[in-house]
This record gives sequence, C-alpha cells and structure tokens, in this order.
Amino acid sequence: MNSKSDIIAAIFFIFLGLIFFWNSKSFPDSTREIGVGAFPRLLAGLLIILSIVLIINAIKNFTLSKNPPLFKEFTKGQKFILVVIFALIIYIKILEPLGFILSSFLLLLTLMFIFGEKRKVILLFVPIGFSIILYVVFSKLAMVSLPEGIFENIFF
Repeated sequence: MNSKSDIIAAIFFIFLGLIFFWNSKSFPDSTREIGVGAFPRLLAGLLIILSIVLIINAIKNFTLSKNPPLFKEFTKGQKFILVVIFALIIYIKILEPLGFILSSFLLLLTLMFIFGEKRKVILLFVPIGFSIILYVVFSKLAMVSLPEGIFENIFF
C-alpha cells in the first residue's frame, strides 16, 4: 500500500480512537474493578497504538516513487475498507429495529463472506454463536442495555 494513504488512514483511525475513548468516559461507573467502559477504552487505545505503528512504518518505507493519486484508483484493500464502513453504517441503522443479536449476526455473516469465507457451517454458526455470547456477556453479565429485537424478547 502507498505510504501517503497509510498515513492518512492512520490519522483518521487515531481521531476515531480518540472519539471512542472520549465517549466511553460517559459509560456508568461500576462497583467492580473493571467497569463497562473498560473494554471500549481498551479497544480505542489499541486502535490508537496500532495507528501510530502504521504511521511509523509508513514513514520508514516512504519512497519518492510516483504513486497514483490517493483516491483515483482503489486497491483491493481500499475497496474492503469502503465495504466494511458501508456495512457498519447499515449495521447502525438496523441495530435498533432488529435488535443486537440479529443485527450482529447479519453484520458478521456479511463481513465473513466478503473476506472470503465460503464454508456454510462456519458462515452460520460463528456469527450466531458470537452474537449470542456478546449479548449474554454485555447484557446479562455487564448489565449493559443493548437494543432488543425479536430474538432477545423470545429467548432472553
């Protein structure tokens, strides 16, 4: 990938990480050692650290070769990024009406398929299992209010 686009993407993700970190401070405090906001802050910090590593690597590998303009030609990786962003936007829109489990299942199924998973058993059971596990961990154990849909009202 070209160094300029790596730096631009890393700066974008640093700002995104800072926004997530800042917003996670509004999560309620817990009487436990690790509160509800710990996991989002951990992920935001990891995103910021990895983005800084990406910037350092891009600066190290910077060459003055003639690269195409940043958004003129999309590489395969850049197309994947756009598809993932689009999928996340759709996920945010369907999260409230469909509920956490169904929306998360659809997101994970879509992303796994886009990234090349073709085994039907894996495409079915991994998103279902992961969605249910996340729902139980956050909703029941961490007491985080998640959007409830069809499945949450029937089974949980």
